[in-house]
Amino acid sequence: MKKTKNLIILLVVLAVAIVIYIAATIIANREEKNNETPEETKITIIDKTASDVASVSLESSSSNYTIELSSSTYYLKDDHTFPLDQTKAQAILETVSSVECNRLVSETGGDSADYGLDKPLYTITAAYTDGAALTFKIGDYNRHTDSYYLSIEGEGKVYLIDKSFTSGFEYSMKDLLTDEKITEPDDGFGCVTAIEIAFSDGTAYKYTLIPATIAESGSEEEDTEESWRLTLADGKIIPGDFTEKANNIYDELFDFVPSDWVDYNVAEEEQLAKYGLSEPYATITVFYEDIVTISGEDGSSSTVTKPVEKNFSVKLGNILPDSGEADDAETSDSPDTTEDSGYNTEKNTSTADGSSSSANNNPEEETEIERYFLIGGGKIVYIASENDFEETLTFVASETEEE
Repeated sequence: MKKTKNLIILLVVLAVAIVIYIAATIIANREEKNNETPEETKITIIDKTASDVASVSLESSSSNYTIELSSSTYYLKDDHTFPLDQTKAQAILETVSSVECNRLVSETGGDSADYGLDKPLYTITAAYTDGAALTFKIGDYNRHTDSYYLSIEGEGKVYLIDKSFTSGFEYSMKDLLTDEKITEPDDGFGCVTAIEIAFSDGTAYKYTLIPATIAESGSEEEDTEESWRLTLADGKIIPGDFTEKANNIYDELFDFVPSDWVDYNVAEEEQLAKYGLSEPYATITVFYEDIVTISGEDGSSSTVTKPVEKNFSVKLGNILPDSGEADDAETSDSPDTTEDSGYNTEKNTSTADGSSSSANNNPEEETEIERYFLIGGGKIVYIASENDFEETLTFVASETEEE
């Protein structure tokens, strides 16, 4: 009898569990079905092309700008000197040229906190060439539908729109600047003939390519391999082959990616002086041989190729005010030197009190020194860390005898 009673209880519990499972499955399927956005339910808000968009204004917690289209070129409103990335600008205008929502959520609530529309993530105002204008507000993210709530100012309705709609508006103004590039020679390090690093205090050193030689038949001289020589500012030649060092400097320069930019359209002497770039802390110049094709003389259609010496440079200016370097450490704004070899300019990273972390034997106290950075011929002031140019700004020589 007792066994029968226990069996009945177990069957009842099992039946209840089955009912709960079935109910949960039905609810889940219903919710999933409600969250589906079939293609036929798409709601077209506007259907135009990018050329139909006259301007787009964006307001968010991190950005506030207006992009306008004029004569097939995109500009920042009120600042046509800003080097605006045309591809990104076009993508932003294209985003508001054709807008489709997944579905209508509510006939009211366009400013409701329930959807995050009282404090929107983005407020986007699009003006169109036909005189129409729309202001979109982007609210909270709905994780179930992988979309955002959206309302249109003056309408009051609440929609769900695919999250891809917001991707173009994630650009800050700093993201919209067209970066200048350090153009690498076509043949890379193979066509470089010299690299010179010159400091504001007159300290300088130069790595120079010494081409390979083939001795004439019967000569007592021997063939020599290609090598790189290091010469100091006073003409002293440091013994040794610096091929690897020169190659490392080259790689360091072309692997460099600025962490940020601080100013643009900088060209006047006064502007450059503001960042210490009129008399830079360090100027790095790369000399290389380029092969160019020129037309024949006298109007001939034939062409010839010939090597041409070229060069480009980059400049490191003042230390950023918030870079962690003490004022007294800036009083000697040149490579640190020691007396061990007479010409050892191995640079030590300075700590906040201006002393060498190597001397303190505490590498954890090292600070990252950041400087203003300019590409030769460029007009954008970037930020560079001295750590990014560790190979470039230092050399170690154990001997100083002339060859």
